[in-house]
Amino acid sequence: MNAPKRKNQHYVPRFLLRGFSSDAPPNAKTVSLLVLETGKRVDGAAISDQCSEDYFYGADPLVEEGFGESEAQFANILGDLAPERLEKLDADEMDVISSYVHFQRIRTRRAANGFSQMANGLMKAVLGSIANAPPPEVMDAVSIETVNPQAETLIAGAAGGILLADLEVKFLIAPPKLGFVVSDDPVVHYNQFAEHHAKFGRQHVTTGLAHVGLQIFLPLSSSTCLCLYDGSVYEYGGQRSRLCRAGMNDVRRLNELQVAHANRCIYFDRRVTPDSEVERLLNARKSSLGWRKTTLNSSIRRRGPNGRMGRLLVVRSPELRIGARFNFAKNVGGGIYDHFGELPPRSKELVATYQQLSDEILEARANQIFG
Repeated sequence: MNAPKRKNQHYVPRFLLRGFSSDAPPNAKTVSLLVLETGKRVDGAAISDQCSEDYFYGADPLVEEGFGESEAQFANILGDLAPERLEKLDADEMDVISSYVHFQRIRTRRAANGFSQMANGLMKAVLGSIANAPPPEVMDAVSIETVNPQAETLIAGAAGGILLADLEVKFLIAPPKLGFVVSDDPVVHYNQFAEHHAKFGRQHVTTGLAHVGLQIFLPLSSSTCLCLYDGSVYEYGGQRSRLCRAGMNDVRRLNELQVAHANRCIYFDRRVTPDSEVERLLNARKSSLGWRKTTLNSSIRRRGPNGRMGRLLVVRSPELRIGARFNFAKNVGGGIYDHFGELPPRSKELVATYQQLSDEILEARANQIFG
């Protein structure tokens, strides 16, 4: 097996970070960044050094090369983000965009860390249920590591992209005086409909790929943010245009989502992100850290369909909720779901297709591991 030609592998591509550079396009080389844990700011940081690790996807070059091809296709479709170009995108190009957004979400360092935390919790729960299990204080003192969690995350999440097939696509345009920021984990799921709903707002999970009311945001530059959303619930701008204007408060709230979702850093164009906004976002980060804490819940022992006794283990991360009501997202159809006991899927057909595809992927993975 040959090692990848590119040792330094990016999990957020350089072309995306260039959209937040203060350098002259198209060959921007630096960007402003904020390290969220320390508050350290760096203007003129090299883009080539950001959101990357040596052999992040492993020694097999196939994954890195595949992402390189998808990045090139995505960047070519979007071009220079000129309004006239975005307005002319066709259905096939929309499918490419949706697919890219899904895989961008599951390919980052934070996604890999989340998988490791989940696997660690599950393995400890399993070990804790056996006879002569180590005492809790011993289990708490050790960590069960996952080998190459990046690959496992991609395998586990690969089928999910099909669930985005019914989402609408729009491009938010920021006002001249305030720009979007982007993080090292830039694809954010949100659901303002469910969050503010009297019944659905009490659910633990409302931003799943299949949920009614799902919104997905990916900033593409300081002036443009890509949006995927449930058209049965929201109307973004005019029906005849792929562009939608965002107000100052909308940009601030979207920036809060980025800073809350970030793993370590946010990136910004200092020409349209004033010092006051940077300071505000740093404070917002401090107040939003709690949502990241993964919990493991175990049911009482009961007999399963196979006749064996066992427990149902559920790994759950709290929802990212900031109370946003975006002015560009008009609620046009949410009331049709009020009679449901819980937030339903948008499409039962897509869910069925996803389940079949997911089963096939997991079966192939099991055969690969166990033979």
